[in-house]
Amino acid sequence: MAGGGGGFLKHPGVHYRSTTAENTSTVLMSVLKAAGVTAPDGTPLATFGAGGGLVTNSCTPIEA
Repeated sequence: MAGGGGGFLKHPGVHYRSTTAENTSTVLMSVLKAAGVTAPDGTPLATFGAGGGLVTNSCTPIEA
């Protein structure tokens, strides 16, 4: 991933490696939040993914 997401993501970028086997979908949730993607009703995203990739939180270590 490149760029700072309009100030939402840490920049210059960081290399983050989870020590607790976090779900990789949390990174995608952070990217969606940085891009301003919202739920269909206009509220902030509360969930992302499905099945084993379902998350309710983002990857805060890469967020500014």
